Amino acid sequence: MNIDNQRSARCCRIVSVLLVATQLSSISPIQAEPLAVGEVHKVRQFSHGSHIYQVAFSPDGKLVATNDQVWESETGRKVASLPVHSGDHAPGNFWLAFSPDSRHAAIHRFRDVVLVEAKNGKQVWKVGLPPRAAIRERTPRLAFTADGKMLLSVRNDEKIVRIWDVGNGKEMRHFPFAPDADGQNGADIISFGVADDAQRLVVHYAVSGNNGVPVMLKLATGDELHRYWVSSADAWVQFSSVSPDGNLLAYSRKGAVHLLDLMSGREPLKLESVGQHAFYVSFSPDGTRIAASIRPARETQDWIQCWEWSTGKTICVFKVQAGVTSFTFSPDGKQILAGGSDQKATLWRLPE
Repeated sequence: MNIDNQRSARCCRIVSVLLVATQLSSISPIQAEPLAVGEVHKVRQFSHGSHIYQVAFSPDGKLVATNDQVWESETGRKVASLPVHSGDHAPGNFWLAFSPDSRHAAIHRFRDVVLVEAKNGKQVWKVGLPPRAAIRERTPRLAFTADGKMLLSVRNDEKIVRIWDVGNGKEMRHFPFAPDADGQNGADIISFGVADDAQRLVVHYAVSGNNGVPVMLKLATGDELHRYWVSSADAWVQFSSVSPDGNLLAYSRKGAVHLLDLMSGREPLKLESVGQHAFYVSFSPDGTRIAASIRPARETQDWIQCWEWSTGKTICVFKVQAGVTSFTFSPDGKQILAGGSDQKATLWRLPE
């Protein structure tokens, strides 16, 4: 059987599983539907109390964040509140990242960047940013280098990357990433990541409503290494994720997840989902798995599908909740934390 036939057969099996699962609507989501591709279990739920815009895991796996609230992952006990809202910007217009040693959390609030102690929310430093240059404040993003010494920030209107010294909060340097960005909103940031080698960074940005440009830059100088255009043949691209090694970009379009090799510009693989639409997408920390939130036809709840991307094999498909707004893998890749518009974040254990 050739590769195309194998993939067709696999897709048929997954669709059959979905049809069986949709007949089991009376089963509680506390236990995953008995899907042949893998059993998933609900571990615990965090009741946030408001719309969840972002969830995050600390690298040591001990803490999770839902917007401004920090919880112990093992007990579900709330331990801190973080200053993600500055009081003068729209709800959800922030980005949070834990430091590699899990001691700190950095928050980009568009008009400033704040570093706090993760376990108590105590401010370490805060730096102000220039006034906005676009009509709308839309997409702030942050990323630490793997050694935890540098923090990188971008936002849609500035079209530049700023690099901060984590030790003292001083700006070390900055350089442009989107020379073609113009218009009232600048360059919306779809995804942003720093390679594990701390030598390269990737910004996937959209200009004037198109599907965006993934650009790879040299961290030390800002020199451009690669630049590509994401295909807009049949649908807009709104969600993507950079692999930990910085070599791949996964992005969702319609009912599939596409992989773009950032070194060659080729798309080596397309992962078909069982959903009519695929939305948020994320790599596991070791880069071996990809997950996407999906919405099957005639479903009112979102599902998550997880693949071993090198083979295209589906590891699991499970129903999550209505309106997934953010999800992330645990540091060991064995769990997924998903937050939604239902004001809850749920931790799921994946099959081995």
